[in-house]
Amino acid sequence: MIESIRPKRNSRYVALMAVFLVGVNVTLGYLLTSRAADSIVQLMHTRMLDVSNTAAAMIDGDVLRSVTPEDEGTEGYESIMRTLTYFQDNIDLRYIYCVRDMGDGTFSFGLDPTVDDPGEFGSPIVYTEALYRASQGVPSADDVHYEDAWGAFYSAYSPVFDSSGKVAGIIAVDFDAAWYDRQLSTLAWTTLVVALVSLLVGGCIVEGIIHRSQRRIHSIHGQLNDLQSTLMEEMGTAGATDAGDGVPHGDEHGRGDSIDDLERQIQSMQTELKTQAAQMHGVAYRDSLTGVKSKHAYLETLRDLDVALAQGELDELAFVVCDVNGLKQVNDTLGHQAGDAYIRDACHMVCDVFGHSPVFRVGGDEFVAVLTGRDFEDRRLLMHELHRLSLSHIATGDVVVSGGMSELVVGRDSYVQEVFERADAAMYEEKALLKSLGAASRDERLDTPAPEALDVVSLRNTRRALLIADDMEANREILGDLLEED
Repeated sequence: MIESIRPKRNSRYVALMAVFLVGVNVTLGYLLTSRAADSIVQLMHTRMLDVSNTAAAMIDGDVLRSVTPEDEGTEGYESIMRTLTYFQDNIDLRYIYCVRDMGDGTFSFGLDPTVDDPGEFGSPIVYTEALYRASQGVPSADDVHYEDAWGAFYSAYSPVFDSSGKVAGIIAVDFDAAWYDRQLSTLAWTTLVVALVSLLVGGCIVEGIIHRSQRRIHSIHGQLNDLQSTLMEEMGTAGATDAGDGVPHGDEHGRGDSIDDLERQIQSMQTELKTQAAQMHGVAYRDSLTGVKSKHAYLETLRDLDVALAQGELDELAFVVCDVNGLKQVNDTLGHQAGDAYIRDACHMVCDVFGHSPVFRVGGDEFVAVLTGRDFEDRRLLMHELHRLSLSHIATGDVVVSGGMSELVVGRDSYVQEVFERADAAMYEEKALLKSLGAASRDERLDTPAPEALDVVSLRNTRRALLIADDMEANREILGDLLEED
């Protein structure tokens, strides 16, 4: 199914890219044409006004106001005609002539140097907004062409002022509308040709990019297939690639040429890798013997707690360090399987006491409970319970756990490791105490009876005195509670 769809899909990509390029070129062409048309219109207006303004500046307004064809031969008449004729003969324009403002919103021809078919003096002229603005003293040019008996024109109009500063007349310059429109048409065709050439070149470039991309995708597919096979073999799931319905197998060479195929293959590998990573994460962060969190998880927790402490987000924290008494004796006398069971029993004991806190196995027979929240509030009662259980287990021969606790001192502790070290020291003090009460230690054998002088009953009967020296108030209170009756 994938093989039959792929050519259509790739053709669709090419078609979409072609449509995109056409759209971009048409849009750019339209924008360029519009801007260029505005520019050329502005340029032609400037040129037309330059001609009309120059001619108007060379004509005497006082003479122009009153001159008529009957003044032919006079100096004023001849000066005006020479000026207009010069522009007529030397500038690329159609007509140049004088316009009279009739004062009632209409305009008529003044002097016209045109030899063939000149405008008759006093005959009306087509009204335009530009002509009206010129009569108000503002040089202006037509934005749209107009038609009269001589043809279609765009015209520029410049006022001629007399000595009193009033508009005495208007110089009009006509440019052929066909010439004007031909400039714009040439620009439009030039833009169209450039757009077509750009489209053709762009299409070739896109086709080359697509072809090159497909070849690259072929190569990536092959590399991914090899990588996937290697991963499956390393993970013990060889053959999973063939069984995976969501992984495309590519063409007859074992490679796909579709980006969609490549994406599905990568997604399939990501899913498999996430599954394997989750399993490995569980292995790395979970102690296989006891099921509690591992030392690796504990070290990561320390890093997180240090960050929280540095940011001032940690104010309640206590560490309880626990050590299993007599593990070596169990291993030596009953074997390591019995030792493992002994460790699991100790772990259950710690977890039961600190049921709302994470427990980590950080060594062979050492555990750490990180107390926060509810367990932190009940920490003294929980430590009392742990000691009570250990004391009762001395008599029954069950597992004995030595525990030491220390609390975070905000403002003094820079790292949570300092809290651990104090708890560890307290644990060794309590281990010594339990040993004195009959618990086995690492250097004693289970079958070695506790000295009668250190028997609990004997201790109670002899009323021996014990000096407690500890810099942690919590430890002093716990030990005081345990020995209150003695």
